[in-house]
Amino acid sequence: MHLMNIFYRNVPSVFGCDQDRYLPGIKQMFQSSLLYGSNGSVRTAAVRAYVAFMCENEEDNKVIKSLSDQIPAVIQVCQHVVATEDDDDVPLQCLGDLATSVPKTLQPHLNDVFTLCTSTVADVQKDDSYRHSALEVMVSLCENATGIVKKKASSFIPLLLEQCLDLMTELDDDTEEWLSCDNADEDSGEDNAGIGESSLDRVSCSLGGKFVLNSFLHIVPRMMQDVENWKNRHAAIMGISTVGEGCKRQMEPLIEEIVNSILPFLGDSHPRVRYAACNALGQMSSDFSPTLQKKCHEKVVNGLCTLLIDLTCPRVAAHAGAALVNFSEDCPKNIITVYLPQIMEKLEFVLDHTFKQLLERGKKLVLEQVITTIASVADAAQDQFIAFYDRFNFININSLVKNMATGRDATNLMPPLKYILQNSNVDELNTLRGKTIECISLIGLAVGKEKVCFFHTIFTSF
Repeated sequence: MHLMNIFYRNVPSVFGCDQDRYLPGIKQMFQSSLLYGSNGSVRTAAVRAYVAFMCENEEDNKVIKSLSDQIPAVIQVCQHVVATEDDDDVPLQCLGDLATSVPKTLQPHLNDVFTLCTSTVADVQKDDSYRHSALEVMVSLCENATGIVKKKASSFIPLLLEQCLDLMTELDDDTEEWLSCDNADEDSGEDNAGIGESSLDRVSCSLGGKFVLNSFLHIVPRMMQDVENWKNRHAAIMGISTVGEGCKRQMEPLIEEIVNSILPFLGDSHPRVRYAACNALGQMSSDFSPTLQKKCHEKVVNGLCTLLIDLTCPRVAAHAGAALVNFSEDCPKNIITVYLPQIMEKLEFVLDHTFKQLLERGKKLVLEQVITTIASVADAAQDQFIAFYDRFNFININSLVKNMATGRDATNLMPPLKYILQNSNVDELNTLRGKTIECISLIGLAVGKEKVCFFHTIFTSF
């Protein structure tokens, strides 16, 4: 029987046109295998075979109707596996497949499914694979049986949202290691937090703001006000921006209030909370553009610029620069123009100092980001950027002339962008080189043909 289940699992369409004739026998086989209490591996194999067969026949109403009465047995296998941990999380994964492909089969059993899954996710002592799979079952149901969940499982949604946020608090305590990272794309290894965040996004997008936002707003303030635990503050702030896409219609009228609730965390005592605040403002600048830019421009620009020039914490400074990219991309020209002097002053300062860090210590995280930010601001400002062209593209020119006059070596005082292009041919600087080329190109497009000769000189020199 075990071998037969494996066979069905791998070749669920083996019966072809004669399937209807064999359906009673197939059902009997699944029933006896799913209830085969003396051997857990047989029951797990039966779940895999049953789910594969159901998914293969998801459009065959006769098959689905005939075999749906086996769902309670599938849930029992999942309950047993979670309780005993004497097998892997395959049954829960299979339950997730049912939730995706044939969610209607779970409708009569939603209470049992959500009870099992929420209790599994809540158990921090449980192996993460079980918790992740249990969460995936609930999220898949929200996505694929939205109406059913809203009608039959609405009481579980506040708990589901809270569990997503709780997972987002499962962060590494080693702040020093986080701060020392010089690669924005480096895997943090914080899988639980990432899964919690993506699940929160999926739930909010599938169920919508009318169903999600009120419950979410009852949870978040408590976490934001937790002065003892930075992880709760971090998760709450990240959560606000995460639900933005799914709750846009409900959140947009409140955008000033929401932004004002986040701004104080730009000055939080913990760098990762400051990072989260930058992340939230950047994400919401995209999700709520141009409303956010029109209503909150002064506070957002001032707050991000303050963190941008705080080079004692490079990772936060870089993320402030990234948030400015999001802000400027969809910012009305008349608004971004007002802040060009302030923004460019900060960007010039950061470019100068991080350029030195690249030369002296090989650090490039903030430099890569500030070059991207300069490109974005130039692209948004267009012809208004021309006022900053000469200052910007010849940063340190006065120092260059002074040092040349005194006979000192001026090689390392060349304009940073040109210098980077000339000295970034090694693999580890490919990203920096690419960003620099893009930046120079966008500046050229912004300032127009009258200034293009400088860029022609740069590119023809390679």
